[in-house]
Amino acid sequence: MRSPKVLNHVWHRNVPATWANRSLWRTDIPASVLSNPDVHSVCYRLASGLCVLIRIADLRDSVWDAPRRTSGKVGPFYVDPLAKTVNGWSSSMDVQTTA
Repeated sequence: MRSPKVLNHVWHRNVPATWANRSLWRTDIPASVLSNPDVHSVCYRLASGLCVLIRIADLRDSVWDAPRRTSGKVGPFYVDPLAKTVNGWSSSMDVQTTA
């Protein structure tokens, strides 16, 4: 898996199939990305072929209760593109199929 990158104010992350549990996808995010004013959205590219685009403000609101790890990451938490939830919280997101 490649390292996550920020392109055009969007942080991109590939999420492998082994992190899936039905419609839930387990993932995390560096705390530095959540607090970076240059990042406007995150894009989780799921192994299922879906791309889940979430505004960073909505993600911050949804992961407030997620674990903070000593490695500097926030999570794990779950993204559900079918129910449009992050960590059980309703979240506005754009779900697209990748080619």
